[in-house]
Amino acid sequence: MSGALPDRAAPERKGAAAVMLATTSSTAYDYSSARYVAALSRDFSTALAVCGGTASTIQRQLSAADVPPGSVPFHLLRREYQPGETAFVRWMLGQINLFCIARGPQDKVAHVIACAPARLATSIIQAQVMHGLVLDDWFARMAENGGLPDLVALSAVRSASVSQFAAVARRHGVPTLTLEAHGLNANYCRYAKVAADYYGVISEQFRAEAETGFA
Repeated sequence: MSGALPDRAAPERKGAAAVMLATTSSTAYDYSSARYVAALSRDFSTALAVCGGTASTIQRQLSAADVPPGSVPFHLLRREYQPGETAFVRWMLGQINLFCIARGPQDKVAHVIACAPARLATSIIQAQVMHGLVLDDWFARMAENGGLPDLVALSAVRSASVSQFAAVARRHGVPTLTLEAHGLNANYCRYAKVAADYYGVISEQFRAEAETGFA
């Protein structure tokens, strides 16, 4: 499944470091992702890795940001990996069932999980495990060919598929930088997992919130 991804994260550009921006296709993030690409591409060899969705919306935003067509490689990864019912799924369904039994019939968490155990096992757990394996294979191939990026930027890290880049990049010695897409609230659970080596914010207020909220 990683075969369509290139051996080099970004084109070689004399005297310029290579930066790969990992993002997801979403109307909430496409605008800022395109602006980050436009800014980075002025000084660095830049490429996009888009987790899921289609290329059309973010391509329109790149055009609006005056990024010349074809100047920034666009690597499109799958939104979900669905190989069908596997031995892993059968095992996971058993584990989910045991978890719910242990929590008891009155437990609210167990009740929610028991509403759709097959989707949890396939579309969420198995899909994310497979996404991680695809990234591992891709980065290993880039490492073999001297094509790893010098930095992986992440926006928005609230997407699990995007945040997984931090783990695989670390295993290959590539630093990661989270770029805030449009806001910060450390009290909100989706914002509270910062896996990157560095965290970039867009205002002094957000810097203070990151320091006090995430500690």
